[in-house]
Amino acid sequence: MFPPQSQPDNFESLSIPVKPVFRRRLVPLEINIGNTAKFECETEDAPNVSFKWLRDGNPIKEGDKYRIISRFGISSLELLSPNKADNAEYTCKALNQHGSDECSASLSVTENCRPAFIAKPDPQIVFAGKRALIQCVVTGSAPLKVVWLKDNRAVPKEPAHYQTSCDQDKHSLEITNAEKADEGLYVCKVSNNIGTIECSTKLRVINKPNFVKLLGPVAAVVGAPLQLECQVDEDTGVTVSWTRDGRKVHQSPDCKLSFEDKTVTLDIVKNTLKDCGNYACTVTNDAGSATCFSSVKVQGKSCLLDSIGCCSI
Repeated sequence: MFPPQSQPDNFESLSIPVKPVFRRRLVPLEINIGNTAKFECETEDAPNVSFKWLRDGNPIKEGDKYRIISRFGISSLELLSPNKADNAEYTCKALNQHGSDECSASLSVTENCRPAFIAKPDPQIVFAGKRALIQCVVTGSAPLKVVWLKDNRAVPKEPAHYQTSCDQDKHSLEITNAEKADEGLYVCKVSNNIGTIECSTKLRVINKPNFVKLLGPVAAVVGAPLQLECQVDEDTGVTVSWTRDGRKVHQSPDCKLSFEDKTVTLDIVKNTLKDCGNYACTVTNDAGSATCFSSVKVQGKSCLLDSIGCCSI
């Protein structure tokens, strides 16, 4: 019977030959010019692993262009300012005394551009019933996605009222028949796979003027001053005209016409019998018009009034 063979004292210290094997491999990258490109990979546990990086099979040296960091089985290659000339296949090779492994991936550097506004819309004032056109000019890499918002909500898809269009780089939102409800803040939001931008403008819609204070009947004495006054709710683009018995009343030294702070006045310094009659005040802008009326009676100390209140002696 043979005695059992003794084991070496350093049996437990003997290491099993293990070559590097990648557990996390490189993946392809697609970036835009101006961004940083970074490849990274990781090996399974193995002794004495070193890493080498290659570009289209040629060794890469760390410098102003490349930054290489390798530790704890992880290695990374960072391209600091990549351009289209850096489009290539990049390889990381892991090796030790027992063998090697490698993985590769491609880098694609594109010249995509963020959206940018060449021209932005100005604030607009339009009259009710008229067309409003909001336009901006945009540049950027296709595909561009353009969204119009009103007061932070998407503009409704109502072709009869809102129409959007694109002519080359010019994007438009047209409101075919503007209403007071269309007044608000409009935003054009443009995006592509690089970024998003937006610009805004205000739209004001002017209604036709309406009277908030009407003319009333007036009785005056010959020689006394006479004033007719009314008020409107809108004065943008408004013109005023006066008539007496259907004939236009003109400004003169004896008759002063004014329109200030939405108040319309007709002042006669010293009225005479000829100033009696039916007066009409009409206010007009591009959205429409309104008219109100007054009956003026002028009388002396002793006179007979005719059917419209004018004195005849």
